Amino acid sequence: MSPEETELVRGILTSLQTTSVHGFDILVQGTTIEGIINVVVILSSIIVAIVAWKITYDRAQKAEKNTDSLPPVVESAIWCLILGCLAAFIFTIIGDSVMSIIVPEYVVINTIVEKAEGMATT
Repeated sequence: MSPEETELVRGILTSLQTTSVHGFDILVQGTTIEGIINVVVILSSIIVAIVAWKITYDRAQKAEKNTDSLPPVVESAIWCLILGCLAAFIFTIIGDSVMSIIVPEYVVINTIVEKAEGMATT
């Protein structure tokens, strides 16, 4: 191999190493931010479920005196489950959007890594 080719290969390897280190740093920072956002999503969903329980339980207790409906606990549990799951779904979508805004590099690199893993396993 000529000295020019050796220098070219050395330059490519140095560039690849720098890019790999930078990509790793981005993945570590992005993972931390993603974890924080996931905790916020879970806590927000729990708060929505508790508020839904409280509101529907109070309304169901008042309505129970007038009608033959489900027991207040059952009705509140159903609404708590429905609204809690809906809130989790909505907050997850919002969390993914926030990730794309805060650390777009992480989202791009993570997508590339996931696609590469999918190609490697097939």
